[in-house]
Amino acid sequence: MHRLISGIKGIAPGPAAPSPGKPSPPPEADICPYLGLETFQEKDAEFFFGRAALTQWLGERLRERRFLAVIGPSGSGKSSVVRAGLIPALRHGALPDSGNWQVVIMTPTERPLEELAARMALLTEAASRARRMRQLQDDLRADKRTLHTEARMELAERNASARLLIVVDQFEELFTLCRDDQERSQFLDNLLYAATISQGQTAVVIAIRADFYVRSAAHAQLADCMSENQVTITPMDEHELTEAIELPAKKVGLSFEAGLVDTIREDVLGQPGALPTPTATTPAQSVAGGQVGLSETN
Repeated sequence: MHRLISGIKGIAPGPAAPSPGKPSPPPEADICPYLGLETFQEKDAEFFFGRAALTQWLGERLRERRFLAVIGPSGSGKSSVVRAGLIPALRHGALPDSGNWQVVIMTPTERPLEELAARMALLTEAASRARRMRQLQDDLRADKRTLHTEARMELAERNASARLLIVVDQFEELFTLCRDDQERSQFLDNLLYAATISQGQTAVVIAIRADFYVRSAAHAQLADCMSENQVTITPMDEHELTEAIELPAKKVGLSFEAGLVDTIREDVLGQPGALPTPTATTPAQSVAGGQVGLSETN
């Protein structure tokens, strides 16, 4: 009602004043813990549930190797588990010294070398970033050792376990958006050289749609790396689905009506991509296409 009245008056609603004799709702009551169809980002990690075991497994694979391909069909949650699962876990020390790793997150776009150079330049001082980006782009184009060299320079004063982590999300853009075969090869050559050279300090994680796996085989070294270092995203089991449905609401002090969690879980069990829901503006909105019966907990 407060928002409706504010809209009629043409003013910003702000927080509603509590009714006489009624306690103010907790601050969390205005937070929607469900992202709907949006990808979970690092900032959303506190609401990312159901993939703890997968997140731990991804981290363990990075302990052993410096290249990792996360593969799954569209809607399987591969981007979310990398961005809101793996990266926060590494920042919190999942691997030795990983809390101090430098992390670069990117998508290839139509100009992957330019995008990589731009993201790498953000690691330098603001005043010199534009010049640094142009120089890096030229160097990446000219020499496949550039990314490796930059990582060694960036981490020169740290111990051997320090890493420059390059996360390439939506890796399939390298084939759908980038039309320059030479630039695609130069980008891949830099990534793979840095991730595979002995004593290197660059780790590379890519998230790619499963239907582009065959396209990746056109680059021999990429195919070899992916065949040896991949994790396929599988549908959540019952326990994971229950966590993904129930725990975000609990995080903001809300609970489900009895039996509703079971109903939602049964509807989506075994169906990749079936859990994402329409973006809601308040926690009491839909997680399955209608009112879900969320209520405040004491």
